[in-house]
Amino acid sequence: MKLINTLFSKGDISNGETIYFVDKQMNNPFNGIAYEEYADLINSVFDVKNGKKDGIEKLFHENSKVLQQITEYRKNLQFGVSKEYDEHGKENSVSIIWNNEYLKILTLSNGSIVDREDNFDLRSIEYPSYILELLNLDDKALIVYPI
Repeated sequence: MKLINTLFSKGDISNGETIYFVDKQMNNPFNGIAYEEYADLINSVFDVKNGKKDGIEKLFHENSKVLQQITEYRKNLQFGVSKEYDEHGKENSVSIIWNNEYLKILTLSNGSIVDREDNFDLRSIEYPSYILELLNLDDKALIVYPI
């Protein structure tokens, strides 16, 4: 696991996200797990492949070890399931995201759905198979979907 401040970085022109490198010349992209700290506590941990976020990112509530959000990434883009938690660790939303766009959002209270937003059109857009698999899950299966 590498502290983000020990890596070198530059912006990715294609999407505005950061690319991480192990060398000052920025020739060797970082591969592994990176983390950020604030006030001596880890506030985020994320997988990096070829210098880009690719895998799971975990964000923690400020000044605590309580998970705030866990999100799947692919090549610096949110791609898959994202779950958000309150400061007590209770899940308060589950989303399906494709290329940083929220396609489906379930807002929860005490484990029950209190609101639902669908922002996708299966007839006009060809989604990747993984995203289609997620969109075809029923709400209960999405809530318990492991990431």
